[in-house]
Amino acid sequence: MHINFFKKKKKESGFVLLVVLVLLILLVAGVSEFAYEVYTSYSLLHNWENSEKLRILADSASEIAIQIFIEQYLLTDYTHFRIINLPLPITSEENISIKIEDEQAKFNLNSLIYPNGNDNKKAIEIAKRLFRKLDIEETLIDRIADWIDPDTIERLQDSEKYSKNRVLYSIEELKYIKGFNNNLINKISEYITVFGDRSSEAGKININTAKSVLIMSLVEGLDESIVENIINYREKSPFRSISELRNVAGIGPFFQELSSRCVVKSKFFKINITASVKDLFKTIIKIVKIENNTTKLLFYREF
Repeated sequence: MHINFFKKKKKESGFVLLVVLVLLILLVAGVSEFAYEVYTSYSLLHNWENSEKLRILADSASEIAIQIFIEQYLLTDYTHFRIINLPLPITSEENISIKIEDEQAKFNLNSLIYPNGNDNKKAIEIAKRLFRKLDIEETLIDRIADWIDPDTIERLQDSEKYSKNRVLYSIEELKYIKGFNNNLINKISEYITVFGDRSSEAGKININTAKSVLIMSLVEGLDESIVENIINYREKSPFRSISELRNVAGIGPFFQELSSRCVVKSKFFKINITASVKDLFKTIIKIVKIENNTTKLLFYREF
């Protein structure tokens, strides 16, 4: 009986020891998990705080950049830059980069359709010429037009399928249209925009900043040699008025049509601000319209 008693006690002691070990393991695991959660929460909070600081820094920098830009903008009657890059190192670890881009150096895809919903035939012709010169299938312009126009009449098979029937909000939206992908969008991004005037025949392109292939697309028959004369002229001295186009060699028969589709001073600009601290980045993109000494925000994105 004594032997059985001690055997029973031994088993109970072993069981208690096992329970204690299990509880100890669970306790250690719980403490470790708690410590990890505290560390993770602290890290996330720290990163969030830095992200917010960067956002505020980038947003403030964009406002300052816009104000300084407007002051300079008002000093001249023309816009002669396509892109301005301004890296601004603050400390050894903190940096701000400012990029200002002339959106009116590009063709406005939304001008394919007038605000009243009708086709802008001149704009469609220009866009198709531009795509041909870039070796891109021109029927994609018909798909864009069907994406924008308010009706459900197909220009091509399935071109109205899933169409938005409203204006494009960004060029990235093109990826939802059949035939477009990221590589193609990247290829055409320096020639197209979705911001600008829609009321005129084809929007207004800045003759001082547009690339030669776009200028060549504005008028049927405008050849490379004449466009090269335009580029050479503006490099020596920017066009201060559209009438100065008359001074370009060979422009004679094309002056009237080309001048009706061009301006010398832009109204639409993209402001791209990136603030960084070590490995953290915050970018803010704004599209603004400057008119009558006032600024209107047309688009805002941060990432």
